[in-house]
Amino acid sequence: MPTVSTTAAWSVTPRYLEEAERSLPMSERLLAASHRLDTQSTETTGMSSTLRPEQQPVLTNFHEFLLERPLLEAIRSDKPVVLLIDEVDRVEMETEALLLEVLDAFQVTIPELGTITANYRPLVVLTSNNTRELSEALKRRCLFLHIDYPSVERERRILLHQAPDLPEALAEKIARTVYSIRQMAVRKAPSVSESLDWARTLLALGIEDVDAEVAAETLGVLLKYQSDIDRVSRELLEQ
Repeated sequence: MPTVSTTAAWSVTPRYLEEAERSLPMSERLLAASHRLDTQSTETTGMSSTLRPEQQPVLTNFHEFLLERPLLEAIRSDKPVVLLIDEVDRVEMETEALLLEVLDAFQVTIPELGTITANYRPLVVLTSNNTRELSEALKRRCLFLHIDYPSVERERRILLHQAPDLPEALAEKIARTVYSIRQMAVRKAPSVSESLDWARTLLALGIEDVDAEVAAETLGVLLKYQSDIDRVSRELLEQ
């Protein structure tokens, strides 16, 4: 009895290749694109890829290989934008070095693709909590503006705006207590967000007034170091 040999034939279409290529990491996708360009050059000229650099075909659809983040998105924007780089003192030194090119020439250089220059210069705002010293090169490219803690009245308004259920008298007491703590020699003074967390905590506990005892029992919301909590508790109880 004769046997019949069957062979499974897979049809590899250009669309299949394109979808498979998109699943590759960026570096491999760039190599695949380069190979396509070399193949197109060979088919067109009958020569292998021994062309001089200026004769090599240019990869024009490089954007399909990039996952745009806010920095590149701001550079490539077709209209003026504001670029906020929050807590720049927490980024790595390599990222800070990249920012030098953005702030100096408003461009980003990608080794595999070249330099992308901004269509419109973005307005760049950098914030820092001074957790580490920024490089002199970065500071030289910026204007410096110090933003201090708000006054008691301004912090009271912030608390009432962010926590509408907060009684005005309690908001006033919280703002004054937080202000007095910031005048003490603490390792980390409470921020406005921590002041707001404290207000919401007091609301959740049903506390309508802040005295030294209540403050001492709930300072863990406001302060982040035990040495600060001990110091502030002691000073509040002595007042």
